[in-house]
Amino acid sequence: MPIAKHSGTNEGSSSSLLSRIPPWILAFLLTGCPLDPLAVQVGAGGGVTTTLTATVGCGMSNECDDNNPCTVDTCENGVCSYAFADEGTACPDASECNGDETCNADGVCVAGKPKIVDDGDLCTLDLCDPQSGEVTHPPSPACGVWEATASTNAPSARTKHTAVWTGSEMIVWGGEVDVALEPAGVTASGARYDPVAKTWKAMSTTGAPAPRHSHVALWTGSKMLVWGGFGDTMMEPGGGIYDPATDSWTPITTTGAPQPRVQHAAAWTGTEMIVWGGLNQVALGTGGIYNPANDTWTATPNGPGPRFGHGLTWTGTTTVLWGGNDYFDWHQDGRFFDVASGWGGETSLTGVPDRRETHSQLWTGTDIIVWGGFDGGTQLQTGGVFDPAAPNGGSWSPITTDGAPAGRRRHVGVWAGSQMMVWGGCGDESCVSPKPPFDDGGFWIPGANGGAWKAIESGKVTTGRVDATGVWTGTHVVIWGGKAGLTGKLLDTGAQSVP
Repeated sequence: MPIAKHSGTNEGSSSSLLSRIPPWILAFLLTGCPLDPLAVQVGAGGGVTTTLTATVGCGMSNECDDNNPCTVDTCENGVCSYAFADEGTACPDASECNGDETCNADGVCVAGKPKIVDDGDLCTLDLCDPQSGEVTHPPSPACGVWEATASTNAPSARTKHTAVWTGSEMIVWGGEVDVALEPAGVTASGARYDPVAKTWKAMSTTGAPAPRHSHVALWTGSKMLVWGGFGDTMMEPGGGIYDPATDSWTPITTTGAPQPRVQHAAAWTGTEMIVWGGLNQVALGTGGIYNPANDTWTATPNGPGPRFGHGLTWTGTTTVLWGGNDYFDWHQDGRFFDVASGWGGETSLTGVPDRRETHSQLWTGTDIIVWGGFDGGTQLQTGGVFDPAAPNGGSWSPITTDGAPAGRRRHVGVWAGSQMMVWGGCGDESCVSPKPPFDDGGFWIPGANGGAWKAIESGKVTTGRVDATGVWTGTHVVIWGGKAGLTGKLLDTGAQSVP
């Protein structure tokens, strides 16, 4: 596409002219318009105008939209014209917490200065509402009071169950139970817990999936999806959709579904459930994409090597798989996955945490946090923070081990608004012996030099356990169920923080 000479008082070569064209304009010129004569006048100051025109055949100005809030897009006499907006013009995004974005002199939207939310107190949560921009500092459960969850109408004692937060209730479902209660040792029962009213409500079992443990459960925004796991004698091939508004179940089709499995990972994209990896006699390198709107499965294409005990996280734009074990080795590599395009590039290995499985993998809203887990010889107390939006496969930064809880797995890991909470689980000896599991933990607060830990003292929350579930309600952390160690009893108790 020919580029006309620019007018103005500045002089320079064609290469210096190109260097002054912002990348969004250059991409538009190269890919967004036909090979018609184009007049370009770029820059700011020095008498150079800031207008671009392209003969692209327009009828109205909205046909010239270049998706850049820092240009004024107009159609005059069938020609699209793009002028830089005045420097300082607002170009806000959806968050009120990351400062006021404004246009610069080169037609680029520049990020604002984020609000300071850290009050310097490790005993408060530092929260900012992205819609209102209101900053609040509720007490952190790390330093606050914990109380027992209600026991009236609580579900039967269980472990290897799932829990999801709906916005008003915690839904507990499935799991391994006492054979005196269910001869097969698994259940299809569940209950809903309101941490404000401190009440339990039983769930219907009519039409529920077959009893199972070690399954996955996801909240879609209105319903809970359950899939996979181990039943009374075999891996379960099906699943179900629970609607709390009607207290009813709908089956998930098995047509086109992935091979049954345990120790798999799943993520909800906003419209679909992605399932990948897991274990069924061998480590699996397969998965599926489930669309509840039309009850259909689509197979995932070939991707990373088989693994189980890994994490799968939806970032809002892509899915990130990381870690796991393939029966022969532990992994510290990962891949990006997109429903439309399949498997993408690998996650960066620069600064990556140690290889591991059965770790916590949590989404903060901007980053993925990896902590704890097992590397084949040691229960880990290390971790890292992954920025998936950074170039070249994202970027890793370490989590300090100063003041961190003892290394563990099978623990509860929750992102509590502005801090990560880890609690319970087992360490090296307690994972393979009758030694009691942990009843302590810690809160990790992001910050410079690896952030900082605030200890949760032994006995502060509830009795020690493995394989409990935990949710963050926006004000409470709720922990429930699990097992009191390798040879301990199943538990029907829990605890919630007092906001």
